[in-house]
Amino acid sequence: MTAPILIDADGVLCDFINPFLDMANKVTGLNKTVHDLAGWDMLPMYPPEKHAEILENLVKPGWCLGLKPYPGAREAVEELRTMFKVYCVTAPWTSETWCWERTKWLIDNMGFDKHDVIHAHDKWLIHGHTLIDDKAETLVKWVEATGMVGILITQPYNKGFNCDAYPSIWRADNWEQVLEFVQEI
Repeated sequence: MTAPILIDADGVLCDFINPFLDMANKVTGLNKTVHDLAGWDMLPMYPPEKHAEILENLVKPGWCLGLKPYPGAREAVEELRTMFKVYCVTAPWTSETWCWERTKWLIDNMGFDKHDVIHAHDKWLIHGHTLIDDKAETLVKWVEATGMVGILITQPYNKGFNCDAYPSIWRADNWEQVLEFVQEI
């Protein structure tokens, strides 16, 4: 049996960045944009005394369900399913509803079965043909643990990551490149 394709959700299948910035800007009265991102973790851009309120808003029921899919993501996932078994490996938030909402979102927006969704912080423990993710640090750990090739989806916060230093991490700027890379891998 061929190893499955593993895909992250936030920043890969759905836009987490803009809704987070909109919500955190409302909470803080600031006007941060994607151009202000210095890293994957967006919380440090905001005053520490507002972090708890931002996180409370983030895990409110309905927030995860309201995220929008990236254009072309569902079609790419469907194309990948013609070649491999596909699982979504997504990190859970500490909330009573987040994992349920994320699974429902993946079923409704990406056509996943509930059994094809894995909630895990330590993604490098999950083996597959490749992992498609937006967090460079996760991919570094994953390729070191599995010996496989990872695909980094370009986002504003990972543009500074040097894929040349990690030959097993390939950068994809769009879904067409992802599909090409998967076939090449």
